[in-house]
Amino acid sequence: TFPQPYWIIPSIHESLPLPFPGYHRISQAIPSSVVDHLADSPEFTKGETCSRFLYCARSCTHNDGPFIDKSFYGNLDSLCLNGLKALGVQTDTEDVCALIFKFLTSHNQSVRVMRIYRFLQKFNWTRKLGNDLIYQLWIPDHIGGGKWVSSWDCVLHDKDNLFGHCLHALDKYYGTRLLNFLSKLYVVAEFPCLDRYIDLWDSWVGGNHELSAIKLNSFWKYISENWNSSTEESLKTRLTMLPAMEMSGKLRVVKNEELFIPDDLLLKMAFSKVSEKPLFVWFPQNGLSAFSRLYEIYRSLGIRKISEVVEFSVNCKFEKLESEESLIGRPLIKVVLSFLSNPLIIMPVVERHRRAKSLLDISLFGTEEPMIVSYSLVLPSPKKRLQVEVRKKVLWDNKSQRLLLHKPSWKEGHKDIEFITNFARAISEAVLPNSTTDLVDSLCKIIKMSFAFGFKEDEIDSLLVTQNLELSADDERFLDCAFPPFKSSLVSIELLLSRLESPCTPETPFNEELRTPEKKPRLN
Repeated sequence: TFPQPYWIIPSIHESLPLPFPGYHRISQAIPSSVVDHLADSPEFTKGETCSRFLYCARSCTHNDGPFIDKSFYGNLDSLCLNGLKALGVQTDTEDVCALIFKFLTSHNQSVRVMRIYRFLQKFNWTRKLGNDLIYQLWIPDHIGGGKWVSSWDCVLHDKDNLFGHCLHALDKYYGTRLLNFLSKLYVVAEFPCLDRYIDLWDSWVGGNHELSAIKLNSFWKYISENWNSSTEESLKTRLTMLPAMEMSGKLRVVKNEELFIPDDLLLKMAFSKVSEKPLFVWFPQNGLSAFSRLYEIYRSLGIRKISEVVEFSVNCKFEKLESEESLIGRPLIKVVLSFLSNPLIIMPVVERHRRAKSLLDISLFGTEEPMIVSYSLVLPSPKKRLQVEVRKKVLWDNKSQRLLLHKPSWKEGHKDIEFITNFARAISEAVLPNSTTDLVDSLCKIIKMSFAFGFKEDEIDSLLVTQNLELSADDERFLDCAFPPFKSSLVSIELLLSRLESPCTPETPFNEELRTPEKKPRLN
């Protein structure tokens, strides 16, 4: 006969698990009401399996889970483990941890949850795949409480603090050791993924969220650093609006088809003044190398360069300049070839020589009149034509392959800064018609520096060395053929090109974009 549950006292409890022959047969007949009343924490439901773990007192208290109350029984070590197991008490490490984890979300005090997390970490416990436990993770507050949230809404780090409204960054609440343990226990992502970033962008667009340069920097830095074909496809599908800056400096989002890439600063300034809404997609002002792909990203999303879409006309009388009057001589071609042969630019020798020759074949026209260029831009929505006038001293006409010059400025040469800037920009655009703005700017800068040296070849050689540029052997031969030291030379550029291994065709593959190795020298 077994005592009623309310008769059970410590001495009776201690007598139950004592081993003796036939104990296991008798233990099966112990009423469940007795097992249910083995003293454990009153906070846990009666009838749940009790657990007793030898080391629990060092990490947990009996109120942290359905532990047998040591203060009630006295010396637990006097009890027989096999006897406890026979009564359904959990003693195995794996079973105890699993049971504690099951009761974890019943707690609402940070000190208890942290104590249990450390207990589980101590034994490096991991939950089994496929079980049906509720995966809720504890986010503490500053007053000792907190809340349970889905592990799906957590990441380990949100280094730019972009996701505070929708995600919980665990590194704000947990130290490194617990952080690593929880990341495995709950399978928490280290950082927000691409879908999270696109969802964030959608929330900015749909919620009339006020954009800031800091947030845009962080967003596009992530996109740039993780740019690949999959990222490109996701952005093409989901990003229908992009950032733009108003004249007041305020940032807003505009439909993709209504924006342009500001590859010409003069045109950007002129059209921004006459447009009621922003026309140009946003670029960072600090020129960080992390954004070197932003131009490529915008192009892949269908954003056109302003120089490609405008129409222009010049009402001046031009006359063709003689070849001896041209500024396109051996020093300039040497600069261009050295730039294109840089290992950071992937361009075959055939393509380099084709571009150099096309530069030599450019027709130069000059005018004595002020060169006022009229530009017009047709906006897609609403159908409206914007017109501006820009004074220029050099203009590259890509359609007719002509270089138009203001002769008085041309005669001033290196003394006219505006002419030098316009000329360097025109030559760079002629050599790199479909390249990134960064690449065009780099070549433009070197050409302007060459003007400062008066395009003297010896000094140009020194300049190229300072820019980590040098002429290849193939380019040297091309240069000698284009500018032979003796007029009697029978070798022509055409003959040199014909001797190259591969023919020069429009299909010749090359990459005009700057590579991004771990350590790359800058093209200043």
